Amino acid sequence: MMGGKVIVNQVSAASYSFDGERRITVTLANGQVWRQQDDDSLARWNKPATHYLVTITQGAMGSYNLSVPDDAGFYKVRRVR
Repeated sequence: MMGGKVIVNQVSAASYSFDGERRITVTLANGQVWRQQDDDSLARWNKPATHYLVTITQGAMGSYNLSVPDDAGFYKVRRVR
């Protein structure tokens, strides 16, 4: 896990989708929606949404980091809803 304060801890994804540039938007089981930032690396998710347990931590300068088990990296995201 990267970053500082934990915002979301191991919450199941309810759904996810990719835009035309493969940036991911994740809807969590708690109703929160997080969208990947444009300047970040691309997610390679391909399993059912409920497979992914999402943790979001506070990053530097007001940013947020989304990570999931079994994925080596993390994704810079912003909260949409």
